[in-house]
This record gives sequence, structure tokens and C-alpha cells, in this order.
Amino acid sequence: MNTILKNLPTIVVIFLSALFAVFFVSIYVGHEEPIYYWDYAGYFDQFQNFGLMCIHNTRLCISSLKNSIAYSSYSSFPVLLLLPFYYFFGSSRLSYICGIVITYLIPTCILSAYLASKMSRNSKEKFSIAAFLSALLYTLYWAPTLRGYISIGGILFLGGAILIAINTRFLSQATLSKSIAFGVLLWASFLFRRWYAPSIIAVGGISFLFSLKEFIFLHQIKKSIFKILSNYTAAALIALFLGIIFQLPLLETIIHTNYSYRYSFYQLNFIETLKDYYNHFGFFASVMIFLGIIRVFYRIDYYGLFFLGSAIATAVIFSTIQAPGMQQLLPIAFMLFPLYFNGIFLCYLYMKDIFGRSLSIAVSSGLALRYSSALSIFILSLLLLFNFFNTFNSHKINLGLLSFISPLNHVPPLRIENYKNYQSLSREIQIITTNKNRFGVLSASRLLNLSMLLSIDPSLQGRYNYEADIDNRDHFEWTLLTSKYLILATPNQGSGQYVIDIPANDLREGYGFGSSYEKFGNRYKLADGVTAQIYKKTKPISAEQVKKLVEQFNKHFPSWYPNTPHINGIEIAENALQITNQKNAYYGLPSSPFEVYWDGKTNTITFYKDKCSLADLTRRFFIHATFANGKKNIIGLSPVRYWHSGFITKDGCCAAFIHLRNRPKQILFGQFSTYKHRSSISYKNYWAAKYVPQ
Repeated sequence: MNTILKNLPTIVVIFLSALFAVFFVSIYVGHEEPIYYWDYAGYFDQFQNFGLMCIHNTRLCISSLKNSIAYSSYSSFPVLLLLPFYYFFGSSRLSYICGIVITYLIPTCILSAYLASKMSRNSKEKFSIAAFLSALLYTLYWAPTLRGYISIGGILFLGGAILIAINTRFLSQATLSKSIAFGVLLWASFLFRRWYAPSIIAVGGISFLFSLKEFIFLHQIKKSIFKILSNYTAAALIALFLGIIFQLPLLETIIHTNYSYRYSFYQLNFIETLKDYYNHFGFFASVMIFLGIIRVFYRIDYYGLFFLGSAIATAVIFSTIQAPGMQQLLPIAFMLFPLYFNGIFLCYLYMKDIFGRSLSIAVSSGLALRYSSALSIFILSLLLLFNFFNTFNSHKINLGLLSFISPLNHVPPLRIENYKNYQSLSREIQIITTNKNRFGVLSASRLLNLSMLLSIDPSLQGRYNYEADIDNRDHFEWTLLTSKYLILATPNQGSGQYVIDIPANDLREGYGFGSSYEKFGNRYKLADGVTAQIYKKTKPISAEQVKKLVEQFNKHFPSWYPNTPHINGIEIAENALQITNQKNAYYGLPSSPFEVYWDGKTNTITFYKDKCSLADLTRRFFIHATFANGKKNIIGLSPVRYWHSGFITKDGCCAAFIHLRNRPKQILFGQFSTYKHRSSISYKNYWAAKYVPQ
């Protein structure tokens, strides 16, 4: 009881802060338009689908969770703790964002405040509530959260591991159980999101280096070094063990994927990277962190040096892959928060001293100290609030030089110019695709993309063909050429990516495959001067037209369609064309153009690809087979078990065979499934490959 009364002010502040957070989110989301696309919508869709699935089919929910953890880079694990919000408050965007804030952001602020206070353990001032409020107004926590990223939850696991490291002098005094807990928490952050891996490496590595400092000051040298090595070995082994048990297919994919190559489009040089960090942090946060660094070095605060070293190591490791976006900045921002708050605290001490000296001339020293403290807190509070609201306000507040303290990356409620025209375009697509016609979008920018159209009109689900977004990651999606309708943005909205720009130019100019399409319907004026035009396929695409497209890609990416003794890029395109021109067949695996062979007479299906890695042989599929006796069977939820005789040839080609026990009458192949309706299970109609023998 005494403990509760002692901590009552802190409890009240946290409760009121949660109310403020919900109130702020409700206003923010209320000013948005439903144009959630790409990662803004990714986990929001999972929140809706997973919640519906868990309510109506718990068994399928568990199976889906297990498979997403094992195979997917976007595991369903983060939405698991948000299910109470789905159950009590529904599937709205407001329910989703409030769920993230209450479940993950508020606890992250509490943990950040504790670590910031822990760093200043020698200070006589008690400022944990001040640290919590500073964390609550920390824009780097809110920016990705308001955009729908769920990633902040991983901070709780990463922060828990850091807390264990600090409390055990970087595991030099840890018991075996705490060392295991350290490893489990590091793995859990990876389980939450794959890209926490650089932070895990950084925290583990820097913690080990700091443990050597503790080892130097210990008396029993041999015993202490053995204990340190055994503790870190135990932590590493348990993390690796859990990864193998629960995520082996994903780990195999990561090992065989060159992410630096795939995401080279997002890489920046050193100067551009610094500018990008400054744009996210802003002047106020950057100055406070700089002051915190000065205080750390002045006081030789090892905890502060640990946070700084971990943040720098994370940034360096991540930069080898890509420049971090707002969500990937979360672990770095978290590690820098203790420095950020100590910078604020240093400003408070400096301002209090200056104001105290000035006021002591007019009032007693006691009153001068009290007034100077209150005035300093008031000014810093105004700066924090202005920095926060100016970052997320619909329009930036212009107060002269004061306006520059906020981050340059403004994060207002998501709205877009000419939203009604986007709705009209979506309605037009909905009308023209009712007769099993499919459409594709030759645009991949924030002004127009497929995900945006699906968000505006969910009924378009299952009526589209995927487009590629990034050259090195996706390559060209040949299924796009099977589309009856193509939506083209002018000027090109491919962000310089050839997989968008080359076919967009051909379509606009009527060159190559573009001559098989003609303009259809109205021209739509979208945001920032961009227009959209629908094109309708009026005649079949010829092999010669496909060759022209392949030749254009070969000029920039000769490795995409290399000539081999077995098959070359032109033949792949021609084969794709032949398959897609069949009445009841679709060709193509998203981001992975395999050839599919099945003669309808045997129980063996063959996949062939001219350039692949081992990861291609463990790609996630399901097989929907209908047999002669009328029974239906869905297999392949553990896909590795159903890949047989897969191999990679010396020249980089690969083939894989799936053998079914009985010869099927009909086979459907797909890559994704979701729970769409409350009454039944329904697979989204974007089949990876489909063939129904005549």
C-alpha cells in the first residue's frame, strides 16, 4: 500500500498521458483520408484479417501465426497483443493506432524514462516523470506509429535486453538465467521485425566490449573472463536455437538474400545519410542529443557511452543495407533518448542557474531558486510541445526562427489533393473489371500506386496483377502483360525505377506491347499535377513485342535474362506469353518468374527458372488440388516439405518438382491466403499460377 501511495503521482501522470495519447490519435486519424498504402497499410490489413480469423477460427489463427513467424518478413506476431482492441473496439484505423499507442508506445516511454534516469544515477535530482513526459513528446516514437507502423513494439524487447545488460554490468555479473533472458529478448525483437537484426548485433557486440571493461577491474581474472564468455555464449546459443526452432525458413531466405543489392535504391552516401537523420530528428532533438553527448563525455558516464556506441553501431550496420526510414530509426532513436533527455536536463540546469542569478537581485535566494526552476521548466515544456505539435499538425506553424526546431520531415494526417478523383478512378476500375477482367498499375509513388487504390476500394481485391516497384528486388512482373486494363500515370511515377518507367513509356508511346493497348475512358487529375489514364487491351500481345521489352531491360540489367544452355530470357518471355494467352491459365509467381509445367495427366508439377537461389526452392506456396473422386485438398502450408528433387544447375538455373500422392483432376497454385468473410475461409484471387486442363 505504501508503495502504491509513493508512486501514485507517477501512476496518475501515466494514466493522464494515456488519455492524452488517445485523444490526440482520435483527432489525428479523424483528419485523415483512407489512402493507406504499402507499409502504412501492411499491418493494418493484418490487424483486420488476423482479428477476424481469430474470432471465427482459432485453429486457423494459430496455424497462420505459426506460418507467418516461420516464413514471413511481416510476421503476424506484432498484432497478437492488439487483438483485445479489435475485439472491443472493432477493426477501424482508430482502434488499430490506439492499440499500438497503448500497448507499445506508452510502455516504451516508461522504459525510456527509466533508462534515462538510470544513466544519470549519480544525480541527486529525481526527474523520472520529466523523463517520461519527454519520451511521450519524442517525435521519433510517434511518427512511425501514426503512419501505421507497428515496429515500436520491438523496442520493449530490445530495451529489456539492454536493461538486463545494465543491471548486470554488461552480463559480467549475470546469472545463467539472466544471460538466457538476455538472449531470448534479443531474439524476440528479431521475431517482432526482421530489420531489428542490426540493433541486436550492435547491442550484443557493444555490451560485450563494455563487459571487458568490467573484467579489467575484477580481481579474479580467469574466473571473470570465463563467466563473461560463458554468459554471452549462452545468450547467443539460446537466441540462435529459438531462431532455428521457430524461423528456420526465414533465416535460410535471409542467408541467401543479398539485401544490400536488393535495396541499393534506398542507399545514400555519408553526407546524404547525415542530412536524412537530421531531417527526421530535427534541430531541437539534434541539439539536445549533442548536449547529452557532451555531458556523457564530461562525466565519463559508461552507460551513456554504451547507448551512444550501440546507436552508432546500429546506424553503421544498417547503412550497409539502406538508409533507414522512420520505422528503422526507432531502435537508434531509443538508444539516443537517454542522451536526448540528459541534454534537456543540462539545458534546465543552465537556464535555472541564469534565471536564478537574475532573479536573486529582486527576490530572496529561496524564491529566486523556485521561480527560476519553474520558469526553466515552463520554457522547455513550451519548446517540447511546439516541436511535437508542429511536427504532426496539418500545416506547419510559422513562428519565424522558432519554426526551424521541428523535424523537416513533416508528418501531417494522411491526406491527398483531388481525393474525389482518386475515388472516381477506383470506381471506374471496379466497373470495368466486373467480368473477370484484371488490371495493373504502372505507377509506384506516393501519388499513385496499386496499394492506394485497394485502400480506397477494397472490392478491387483479386482483380489486379502485381506491378514491380524496385528494379533489383522485384525485376519485371510478366503477369502485368496479362492485364486487360493498365492504369498509367503521367509523368512517370516510378521514382527512376526501370521496371516502371520502361513499360510506362512503351504504353504511352504505343511502342512494343503498348501498341496492343488504347486509351479508355476519362483522364483523371490527381495530386501534384499528376494525371492517370486507363488503357484497354484491344489485341493480343505478340512474342515480338515481348522481345522488344526484354531487350530494353537487358540494356540496363543483362543479368536478368542471361543466355544459358537451357533457356534464355527471350524464351522465358515467349513461354510466359503462351501460357497467359490460354483461356484458363495465368502465369507468374509474384517477384519470381518461374515456368510452370503440368500436362494434366501425371501427379508431378514442375517449376523451372533460369536464375535462382536456394531460397527460391523454399518459397511459400499452397496447393489446392481437386481429385477424381471429388475430394479437395489444400496442402503446402509447410511448403519445404512439399518441395522434392529441387536443384540448382551449374549455370544458375533451377528446377523443382512437387509430387502429389494421387493424380489430381485440377490444380491451383497460390502464394497468399487470408480470411476475408465472417462466414467462410476465402483465398484472395491473386493466383501465383493457375492451369486447368481442357
